[in-house]
Amino acid sequence: MWISKTATPWFPTFTTANASAFATGHRLGDTGDFSNTIYTGLPIKTLKESVTPFLESDPVLREVNDDFGGNYLNEQSIVAAARAQGYSTALIVSSDPQPSSTSPLSGGRHAHSR
Repeated sequence: MWISKTATPWFPTFTTANASAFATGHRLGDTGDFSNTIYTGLPIKTLKESVTPFLESDPVLREVNDDFGGNYLNEQSIVAAARAQGYSTALIVSSDPQPSSTSPLSGGRHAHSR
């Protein structure tokens, strides 16, 4: 097993913050996702016009992602980078029986294998 010499633990240990780091290979400061909430600067309708929505909700995440053109993190995901190089990709989700096709972690608007 290869382990990066620059690997560091991510703190805080929130779900979406860690997912953004794992999905993009970027540190939390690059993605802006420091917690399970993020400052959007836009009112999120599905969460009573909040500009700091809780992201662990599919309807909220879908709206935030749509508001930012399908990529609220503004980073290329590792999956998208692999697809761009011609690799077939797939995402396995264990907590949601319906995969979110708009997840920024999927690398785009379609989360199915190509």
